[in-house]
Parts: sequence; C-alpha cells; structure tokens
Amino acid sequence: MYIEQVNGFGLGNFINITPIIRRLYEEQGRVNVLFRQEYVKQCYIESPYINIIESPIGEKLAGSDLINRGNHMSDSDFAYQHIFKEHRIHDPFIDEVEPMSGEYGVFINGSGSEEQSYLNRKLISFEFQDMVKYHSPVDVIGLGSLKDRDRNIFDGSYGDIRECLRYIKGAKWVISNATGFYHVAGAYKKDQLCLWKDCLRPRNENVNQKCINANQTEWTKKLIDFLQVME
Repeated sequence: MYIEQVNGFGLGNFINITPIIRRLYEEQGRVNVLFRQEYVKQCYIESPYINIIESPIGEKLAGSDLINRGNHMSDSDFAYQHIFKEHRIHDPFIDEVEPMSGEYGVFINGSGSEEQSYLNRKLISFEFQDMVKYHSPVDVIGLGSLKDRDRNIFDGSYGDIRECLRYIKGAKWVISNATGFYHVAGAYKKDQLCLWKDCLRPRNENVNQKCINANQTEWTKKLIDFLQVME
C-alpha cells in the first residue's frame, strides 16, 4: 500500500492528507509515499512517519488529489473522513527543522500556477505589501519559489525549500495568501494571517487554530489588528 503526492496537487494538497499518514503510521509503522514533485519530497526527507519510494508498491490508498470538490469542509477533514469514516483526530505535519534565529515576520505571496486566472484569484498587490512593511514592528522576510520572487517586495529566501521551512519555523508570525507555505505555517502552528481573494473556502483553509482568515474587504483592519497583537 502507498500514498501518492500527485503531480499538480502539490505542497498544500499533500500537507492536507498527512493526518491520514499519521494514523496509518500508528497502526502499521512507516507509510510508503510516492512523491511526483521534488520540492514536495524535500519537505519530508527526514519524516519519521514516511518511507519514500520511487515507484508504486502495492495498492494506492490515497493521493493528494483527494480534495473536497463539494467545498463543505476543509480538504484535510474531508480526506481523513473519506479514508477512515471518522472525524479527523490527527494534525497535518511536515519535517521538523532547525528554526532561523532572530525576531522577524514572514510574508508569502505564492502561486502554484502561472495561469493568469489563477494568479488573479490569489496574488496580493505590491501596494498592500507596502502596508505590511509600514505596520510591521519587526523585519519582514519574503519567502517562496524563484517565480514568487517577482511577486514579493521583501528580500528573503526564494527557491530553497528547506531554508524556507526554517524561516517559517522560526518566524514570530506569518502573513500569506492561500498557497502551499500557508499550509506549512499551519502545520507548524504559527500565528498567521491569511489574506483571501477568490479561492474556495472552507475547502482550502488549513486547520491551524492560530490562523486568522481575512476576506479582501477585511484586509486592512485585520492586518493592523494582527500586527498590534503580535508586538
């Protein structure tokens, strides 16, 4: 039996099915996982719960494409209930890493696709990013893929997935759009603010109780309130 990280259903989608892996691990030990995208695999190379395989072994139990197309609960809850017929009792996980030191916040403006319609549903304007910079009481680090670099006004780490994990792990707070690293921050249970545009909710929401969600009409107020609390 194995679990598959399906090509095109990347980091955020895979994080959402990790509660399934956690339960299977408790029942039978390390779980065979086939990763189709290298950057996702790099987030789990030290996982105590996963045995990384290079080709299918036995029957596929579930994949990261197991999403809630009905949009009536989070993907994480939906996938868990689909497999076990019970409410989710395990949290999403990602590799534990050595956190970066210092006091800083993280800003993420990511996208898993370069299709313009997809970008329009997700991306946060430079003008609003300037507002984050103006109101933040600490330095802000930008994170993302190499392509995300052009979407972010903040210097930081782009293209080095393990380094990005370390920055998220050590951050005082994380502000992001709905992207893969948003789910990473949720798995690390960070204080976070998610800026939503037109992505489906609740399907795409993470299950971190320390996450504050803001619709586009709420961005300014919730940003200011969030950063004041984080001082």
